[in-house]
Amino acid sequence: MRINTRFPVAVHMLALIELNKTQPSTSELMALSVGTNPVVIRQLMSSLKRAGLIETQNGVPGCHLAGRFVPAGDLPGTTKSASAAGNLFSRQSGIFAGRCEALREACRKLGGIPGTVGDVSSIIPVFDFLPAMLQFWDADEEFDAVLKFMWDYNTTDFMHFETMAFATMHLIDRLKEIVEGFE
Repeated sequence: MRINTRFPVAVHMLALIELNKTQPSTSELMALSVGTNPVVIRQLMSSLKRAGLIETQNGVPGCHLAGRFVPAGDLPGTTKSASAAGNLFSRQSGIFAGRCEALREACRKLGGIPGTVGDVSSIIPVFDFLPAMLQFWDADEEFDAVLKFMWDYNTTDFMHFETMAFATMHLIDRLKEIVEGFE
């Protein structure tokens, strides 16, 4: 028979929060104390927050945006690799080729602020506190279309690289959906 440990872990978490009133109680600290994964702690924290028993704050204590956009490969904790694929979003770039005005309007609909680099450039809020920069150069007789996404240098303080990749693909899908809706 499997024993549910959620209740005793939640009580342990509440005790830790009470004992550590002077400093933030992170999911990593609680996980270490309980002997479980921080994800389990965050799931329980969400339940305790919904019940009104605790207040939470997302992100790493003391982290902040750098205000400097860089390609995903230049983010801290990522490894640069040589890729024969070239443009990471080459397949998705073709979706927007010849549709600069529609892409510009789609970015605006998602709350984007126009930028200055490329045929279309926009700083789009992925979350209220975390923007991404889209840069797009349309195709011409010499070059294929190029789509780039840039992230704040400190993005990996707020989310895992894999989550950022998922957010990028979701953003591309939303932009595609909006652009195709104009037709």
